[in-house]
Amino acid sequence: MSIDITERKRDEERQEFLLKLNDALRPLSDPIEIQQAAMRVVGEHLKVDCVQYGEIDNETMIIADSYARGGFPKLSGEFPMRRFSNAVKILQRGETLVVEDIRNQSGYSEAELASFAALKIVSIVCIPFVKAGHWLAAFAIHHGSPRQWRPDEIAILQEAAERIWAAIERARAEERLRRSLDELTRFNSLVVGRELRMIELKKEVNDLSRRLDGEQRYPLEFELPKDGDEHQ
Repeated sequence: MSIDITERKRDEERQEFLLKLNDALRPLSDPIEIQQAAMRVVGEHLKVDCVQYGEIDNETMIIADSYARGGFPKLSGEFPMRRFSNAVKILQRGETLVVEDIRNQSGYSEAELASFAALKIVSIVCIPFVKAGHWLAAFAIHHGSPRQWRPDEIAILQEAAERIWAAIERARAEERLRRSLDELTRFNSLVVGRELRMIELKKEVNDLSRRLDGEQRYPLEFELPKDGDEHQ
């Protein structure tokens, strides 16, 4: 009975968390603001020391901002991935990286362990975004002390990561659409302005030609409105 109550409580907490995450992301259209809001909601819900979203550029992870609580250092900037080679291999395969205590984890070099220690990272869960075989980004939670991650916590993070990725991609697609529409509007304005100027010049040439030899050089199917005509 106690197991059923615990599972029901965790399911209710999961639904409450996802609702809170959706509410936080819904009004946002800037990718960095989406990241910041999502990291805060995840960090507060899971009570972790640090949450970060990083994008992959060749061999570098670029972190615009991160969530951190207490005195835990915030992460931002560019981080060469060669410093975390074993972790990178796991993430590049599209697998979730789960580490309870990096200090006791086998398969990590002294240099890699030193890189984690320099960032005060002991426990990690990291979700990679791999699309069409390319590792594009990662969403991770860090803890400064050992932590045994429950399956439901990992599942929440995976679901949150997918929603965050979708929100960021949607925001960027909307921004690209706005830029394209603005460019199209400017282009149409230039084209229309040029066409109107060509008609004005042809009209001037026709007026001058009629005065000189009575001929009209350019057939115009319509005349430009005279000043004030559009107000009649």
